[in-house]
Amino acid sequence: MIAVVDISDLNDEDRDTADALRQLLGQTFADRYIDFCRLTNGALPLRVTRPLAAHAIREFESSLRSALIVHGERATEETVDQLTLQQVSEYLSTLNFNRSAIDRALKALRPQDTHKTSIVRVLSWLGFEAGGVVAKAWMSLVQVFGRAHERSFHHLLEIDDEFRSELQQPFQLVVREVVRALRAKYSALMLRVEELTAMSDKGHAVALFEDEIPGAPPLQWHFFQRLDGDQWLPHLANKRLLRPPSVHAISTFPFGPWPAGGYLLRITTSADPDTRQGVVQALRESVDAFRPDVRSMAIEILAKLPADEATRFSSIVAAWLDRDARYLPLHGVEKLVTQLADSGEIDAALEIAGRLLQLFEDKGGIGTLYARSMYEYTVPRLAQALAPTCGTNVLSLFISLLRQAALITGKFVDSPRIDHTRYTVGDITDDQFAPHDVYSALTSTVRNVGEILVDCDATLMTPVLEALTSADMDICRRLALHLLARSPEAAPQLAEAWLMDVELMEAETDEYARLAIAWYPKLESGNQELLINAVRAIPSRYHDAWKARRGGKVSEEDEEAFDLLTVRDAVWKWRSVLPFALREEVEKTTSRFNEMEASRRIAGHERPEAPWRATDYSSRSTNETVDFIVGLRGSRHHDQPTLDALAQEWRIAVFQQPAKFALVAAQLTRAPAMFVTPLLEGLSGAVKNKISISWKAPLELIDGILQSDQRADASAVDTGWIEMAKASIELVKSFLLPDAVSSDPIDIATLRKVVLTSLDRIPREADAVEERERFRRDSFLTAKETYCGGAIELAIWWVLWISARESSDAEQSNTQALAPFDDVESAVNREIADSSVNGEFARAIVGRYLPNLYHYTPGWVRENLNQIFGPAHGDVQEAAWSAYILHAWPHIDLYQNLQCLYEVEVSKVDLYREVDGGYRVKRLGEHLLLLYLYGSTPLADLPLEEFLAKATDELRRHLMLTVDQHLRLDLARFPTSARKRALRYWENRLEIASKSTSPDDFESELGTIGCWVGNSNVETSWLLDQLSQMLYAGFGPSMAFNVVSWLAKVCEQDIDKSSQILERLIDHRVVGHDTLLTQREAIRCILSGALACGRLDVIERANRIISVLATKGETDYLDLARSAASLGPKSR
Repeated sequence: MIAVVDISDLNDEDRDTADALRQLLGQTFADRYIDFCRLTNGALPLRVTRPLAAHAIREFESSLRSALIVHGERATEETVDQLTLQQVSEYLSTLNFNRSAIDRALKALRPQDTHKTSIVRVLSWLGFEAGGVVAKAWMSLVQVFGRAHERSFHHLLEIDDEFRSELQQPFQLVVREVVRALRAKYSALMLRVEELTAMSDKGHAVALFEDEIPGAPPLQWHFFQRLDGDQWLPHLANKRLLRPPSVHAISTFPFGPWPAGGYLLRITTSADPDTRQGVVQALRESVDAFRPDVRSMAIEILAKLPADEATRFSSIVAAWLDRDARYLPLHGVEKLVTQLADSGEIDAALEIAGRLLQLFEDKGGIGTLYARSMYEYTVPRLAQALAPTCGTNVLSLFISLLRQAALITGKFVDSPRIDHTRYTVGDITDDQFAPHDVYSALTSTVRNVGEILVDCDATLMTPVLEALTSADMDICRRLALHLLARSPEAAPQLAEAWLMDVELMEAETDEYARLAIAWYPKLESGNQELLINAVRAIPSRYHDAWKARRGGKVSEEDEEAFDLLTVRDAVWKWRSVLPFALREEVEKTTSRFNEMEASRRIAGHERPEAPWRATDYSSRSTNETVDFIVGLRGSRHHDQPTLDALAQEWRIAVFQQPAKFALVAAQLTRAPAMFVTPLLEGLSGAVKNKISISWKAPLELIDGILQSDQRADASAVDTGWIEMAKASIELVKSFLLPDAVSSDPIDIATLRKVVLTSLDRIPREADAVEERERFRRDSFLTAKETYCGGAIELAIWWVLWISARESSDAEQSNTQALAPFDDVESAVNREIADSSVNGEFARAIVGRYLPNLYHYTPGWVRENLNQIFGPAHGDVQEAAWSAYILHAWPHIDLYQNLQCLYEVEVSKVDLYREVDGGYRVKRLGEHLLLLYLYGSTPLADLPLEEFLAKATDELRRHLMLTVDQHLRLDLARFPTSARKRALRYWENRLEIASKSTSPDDFESELGTIGCWVGNSNVETSWLLDQLSQMLYAGFGPSMAFNVVSWLAKVCEQDIDKSSQILERLIDHRVVGHDTLLTQREAIRCILSGALACGRLDVIERANRIISVLATKGETDYLDLARSAASLGPKSR
């Protein structure tokens, strides 16, 4: 897309007008208007501006009138019968008058327009009243056009207030209003284009097109898209109508940058050489006008021409591929290159390919014309296409590119010479990194091109190797060795020479080894012996330097090892073809030194392996497993690494077979804590995953743990007890989940006992909280990880579980006579009265489950609210309140008691906005919204409005989506009263937004109504009313495609409202072209319904919609406009 010349010096209104002119009448009209605005606002350094501005108005007005007069209807008495005109035309034709003379004669026969009558015709067609403001303003311009020739020897001729009031203001008013009205009538211009393209006299049609049709993108594209056949080509070429638009014209989707380009592309494949020559001539004449975005279409045209015709443009195309081409599609260039190569135009193909694949430094890395990773994708495909036809020339091209890549990345430096290209990640045949790295892609491509060339023609081996070695880079030497190793018989003398080169043997071990395996057996015996002798001499070349590094003193054993290992390393990769004696020697060396290395390993440096693996725990009997684990209790401290490994394997085994080990859980009471904790955690995970296990033995184990004398606040206890206890509580909680399944009858009495014991065993010394800040940010999640918090949460879960359970008489007799909460009340009271950190933990848990507790024991909650939330502004209050806000849903009946806390929280919105991504503020909004929806308190009496005034647009959008989610619930879950309040919430927000001086702040929030249209629980009439109101207020729905689709389904209920919404919607900024593309069927349904409804105002609205859609390139609905026009106003 090419940006328009900067017009930031114009005001908003003038910029909008200029943009509308460009869209509807073309860049020429827009340029004239921009120049006029600059002339009148003093942006141009001129002194005598008044005559120039008056001339500009006069010329603009004349052009505007000429563009629109053809569509204006004459009064009936002023018209000449069309049949008469046709007869005159036919008669003059029989007299051999040419078309131009006939047109002049017909024009003379028609009534001639005066300046004022033509204005009246245009205004009448556009729907303006004859005595209206626009008509008076336009007529006033005619009366003062003489000012264009104003002269004075004594007065300044600059723009003054008088000029502005008499000329500038009326002129700008006329332009703005005419352009606005033209959008609603645009289908007439589009239909005129279709009339011209349907004419049999192509030359006359082109002449009329040039005279009548402005250069607006919708009109130009519609015209050239409808042209069919090459008969149009000479006439368009003669009128110079095939050139691209001006260099500063804008190309916007769906209109491309070159309207005529599509037509040229269609006729390029013509079998007629004259037609193709006409296309080539059109391209040649337009070369200077090809902006970067036009070039891609020109290249597509060239790619469809025969290669011998396209090759004339190779230098031009290569020049086009500058850095501006980085933002254009390049597939057309690739196609052109391939076509030229296939047709034997080698030089042209390589010239363009070199520019297409160019490399340059970009921000410290390699830059290409391609988008990210596309270069790596394209290079191998293009190389495979070029290699069979371009020979070694294409290899040279890619070698050159590889060298450039090495220079840019610093792998290779010419002076002083530095060459790191030898080093690659993996083998040189490994293409693992080629799709992700330009250098790797080029390395792979050079290799592949060489392979293709040699496979196609073995005689090319020598020139291929010469091309690689002449590059003077280590990577190319490796590639050359690789290629020679694939087919050494293609260059036997070179294969022998390289094989005898010890330098290559040491430097390029992998590629040399391949060559040796392929060619060493074919060497003469004398040369084989010479090579082996050279190998045995390698240690002597480095002997002195090695000894110097070792300080000059080495043992005979070390010296022997050096010699043997040096020879081994030199031949190891090609030992399979060595003489038997040397191969046996090398293999013995390897075996000997591997054993020596193993004997040097120091015990303890490697991770210890567990004596039992997970499979051992699983495969052996449970009794054997229990005995083994319990027997580890007396292990010593230095056995800890082994114990850790055993515990990890045990954890895996429990995860794999939880039901098996649940049966023997009670037997592990005396086992080390590091084995009991994984067992409890594994069983808890199994229950949460709905795996059926026995609860009996685990409960016995848990009871034993909680009853043991090892207390978490004792100084010399097993430090693992607290972890076992917390794992125990977590397992019991998993038993209380709704979907938990026990393989045997549930022992409620034991469950109750465990719950009460866990409360009794709460340590007086609280668990250490590693990060106090973490507790402040989320007190509930932190508290539940402590023993105290876990025990209180278990007690609450027990109350909820046993209260919801429909117990049998037998179960009741085994439980307690007291109500469930009465059983744990004293312990809970004790903990929330605690002023220590444990008290904060307890309050955090109670705060989280406050609504649940209120449901079962409202009296206790009301009585203890002050105790739960503690003193104002303290850590105790914050612990309970943050847990309530972050993790609980609000309870309507508790609002009055907590109102002051809500109000304080709202006052801190700015403080919490950046904490944890604003999650706490988001939860506060949800609380306040639900209190309003489900309660009876008026909106004005809640702090919700104050909160919304502080909330971000994104947060308010979230709340509106929450309203939509609740509206989708059935009546049982979201009653009628709540639904009414939800709708009132939306209406209130729309009312506030409509009155706001910052409407953009509400765009996202109100846009959510685009999701509501799929909600069957919301009345259609209400949605239509609200959509209409919000669009009228300037707001638009998100998911506009969803709204259009919905309108098509409900338009039969109210076609008037549906068409109103569609009209405003298609012009709203929220509607992208994707909506117009994907909802064509829905739009046609609405328009068809509107045109068939019989109401004149609705029909006129439908025609306006069709016109506006046409300005956006959507011409599929013009047939509806034609049908409506054929009916005539009386038929309607």
